[in-house]
Amino acid sequence: MVCVILRSLTRSTITARSVGTCNAGRISQYILLFGLRYARHQHLYGPLEAFFYTLEAHFMKAESKEHLKIGELGEDIACRYLEERGYRVLDRRFTNATGPRLGEIDIITLDGDVLVFVEVKTRLKMTSDLVLPLENITRAKLHKLTKIARFYMTEKNMLNKAYRFDAVSVLYDSTLKKALVKHIESIFI
Repeated sequence: MVCVILRSLTRSTITARSVGTCNAGRISQYILLFGLRYARHQHLYGPLEAFFYTLEAHFMKAESKEHLKIGELGEDIACRYLEERGYRVLDRRFTNATGPRLGEIDIITLDGDVLVFVEVKTRLKMTSDLVLPLENITRAKLHKLTKIARFYMTEKNMLNKAYRFDAVSVLYDSTLKKALVKHIESIFI
C-alpha cells in the first residue's frame, strides 16, 4: 500500500491516506516516516531547515553503524597498546545490566595494583577538518564515567582499591592501516 502525505499550507498538520496497493510497501513506510519526521522538526525550524534535518536524521542510522565499527577498532587497538605496556585487561565495554543505564566504560585494566578505567576515543585520519579524538571527552562524559566506575567497583567488591581514569586517543589512517595512539594517565585533576 502506498501512502501519500498531504500537508495543508495553512496548517502544520500532516495526514496520511492510502491511494492503492503495490509491491512498494517499504517505500510507503519511508514516505510516511519521512513525513512524520518532517512534521516533528518543522515547528523547531523553518520548512527548508526541517527538510534537511529530516534527511540528516534518516541517513544517520547507516553512519552510526560505521561509527560503531570505528569505535570497536579503536578499542581493539587501545587494548593491544595497553597490554604491550604491562596493563592487564579485566573487562571491555562494561555497562550496568540492571536499572537505568549509567553509561559505558570502554576498557577496565589493572596497572600493578591500581584499577584503571580507560575511555577510548577514535577518529579516522583525514587530510581536512582534523578534530582530535580527545576533544570529545566532555564534562558530561566524565560524570557518566564516575557513576559507572562506582557501580563497577561496588559490584566487583573493589571499593578499597586504588583507581584512576585514563584516556586513549586513537587516530586511525585507513589507507596506511596504521594508528597513532596517545595515552593520557589520570585525566581527572
